[in-house]
Amino acid sequence: MTTKVNKTAGAPAAEGFTPTIRSHLGFTALCAVALLVIYALLRVALLVYNRELIDDAPVSSFIEAFYNGLRFDLRLAVYACAPLLLSLLSVKAMAARGFHRVWLTFFASVTLFLGITELDFYREFHQRLNSLVFQYFQEDTKTVMSMIWNGFPVARYLIAWAVATWLLAKLFKALDLLSRPKTST
Repeated sequence: MTTKVNKTAGAPAAEGFTPTIRSHLGFTALCAVALLVIYALLRVALLVYNRELIDDAPVSSFIEAFYNGLRFDLRLAVYACAPLLLSLLSVKAMAARGFHRVWLTFFASVTLFLGITELDFYREFHQRLNSLVFQYFQEDTKTVMSMIWNGFPVARYLIAWAVATWLLAKLFKALDLLSRPKTST
């Protein structure tokens, strides 16, 4: 088995593999599917967390909501995977999987944070996360921050978000390793 060596330091190369278009598209597709699953789970969490607000909504309303949500989630997944798709223009860029994993973890973490925030926002205001948040912060930031800190389990949410972000990093690393081209020994 041959190992790529960094000629300047004598250490193994950072990425240690030569990507193919097929392996990179596989990585991109796996990451997009993972994001779609995460977003669907966030949507289910929103539904379960706010189930007392459902009343007598027909099943068709939920089907329509999840369909519209999937359309939105597909757009988010495309935005998240755009840098990966642009990397197809260069083998060196495709090999920068560390950068891709950091980007995907950051993107998924931010959207996860917004999803966690939306759970209580919806319960409080009966609408999805929107510009109302910024309006309240512009009017009286100190009071709004105090209400959030004293009215919601902020520390618990932040810990859950940090753990979830760590798990996201592990997930994208696993997808990276799974999608790498097989090397012959």
